[in-house]
Amino acid sequence: MPLSAESRAKFNETAAQEFFYRTEGLPYGYHNFLYGWIDTPDQNMPKMLNSTLLPVVFSIMERITFNTTYLFFTEGLNMKLGTKGLNISEVAKVAAKKGMTINDVMAITEQDGWQYSGFYHDGEAYVCSSYVTAVWKAAGVFGDHYINAVEWGPKDIYQVDVFDKSY
Repeated sequence: MPLSAESRAKFNETAAQEFFYRTEGLPYGYHNFLYGWIDTPDQNMPKMLNSTLLPVVFSIMERITFNTTYLFFTEGLNMKLGTKGLNISEVAKVAAKKGMTINDVMAITEQDGWQYSGFYHDGEAYVCSSYVTAVWKAAGVFGDHYINAVEWGPKDIYQVDVFDKSY
């Protein structure tokens, strides 16, 4: 969709290209994929599923395939707590010392610029909608407004007022 005249006027193509070249080749945002839709400690799952399902399932998976579990789930928890390399039980212990549950940690807002190490030194993590938002942010489309691109989902993209509505 074409941007509105106002958004096009703000769009700094050089800045957008610089952002693209800096992030080109990063893997898809599997590190934070699950966390983009988790906004509260207890109301994110479909009604029939318990809110503690994810930590339990990933704790079981961690015993089978630690590396995969760490990449998809546990490193994000570590980022949220400011820790590194902890497994799920260790994350839960650190959280408990801070008066938090693992679900509280899952609900901590992801932040732009977090550098995921993974096992491949992956860097920043973006899924499709957050990447589009990050490009727009880098290009200046949002002006002085604070935008945390990694929290944006597809619905946010198509509802934001940046498009040419008469196209």
